[in-house]
Amino acid sequence: SASSFNPFPVITLATVVSPSAADALAPLLPDDDADVLQEGDYTFYTLFLEDPDAPVQRIAYGLADDVLFLSSNPDTLRASLRQLGGSDEASLLESDGYNATLGTLAGGNFYGYVNYAGVAQAIEPFATGFGFDALVERVSSMLGTLNASAGVVRLLSDTVVSESVTSLNEAAGDDS
Repeated sequence: SASSFNPFPVITLATVVSPSAADALAPLLPDDDADVLQEGDYTFYTLFLEDPDAPVQRIAYGLADDVLFLSSNPDTLRASLRQLGGSDEASLLESDGYNATLGTLAGGNFYGYVNYAGVAQAIEPFATGFGFDALVERVSSMLGTLNASAGVVRLLSDTVVSESVTSLNEAAGDDS
């Protein structure tokens, strides 16, 4: 995720694990160097990375019920835990982009989603004013028209199948 107040992209991975995997993972998660945090009924951990030049300085991770999480942003992980706990705050599942893309695809093992229009909205304020505003406007218009894309990968017994969907927004102004 990225937003106008935090334009650095966030990566959050979540996977459902079996009960036996959850039992095996739970004792491995606490780390002496990790900060222990709480969100609702869920405990999670954050670690500062040792490389000062790394684009991500802190990671957050945890096991909530049968979902293993890893995120490059603790606040995004908190939001995911709130959703898992039944929060009624806005979620990806309620967005037009999701419903036009990932929401139309059958289940799978791996999922990806990119909100191009959201990326444009997040970075445009930081890219303007450097003498190439026309290019920024053109790229923003293009990303707005691309709107959103999603994909799913299914691991089958004898093959790997992938499927993707892109939702266009012709009203965004890019006519190329």
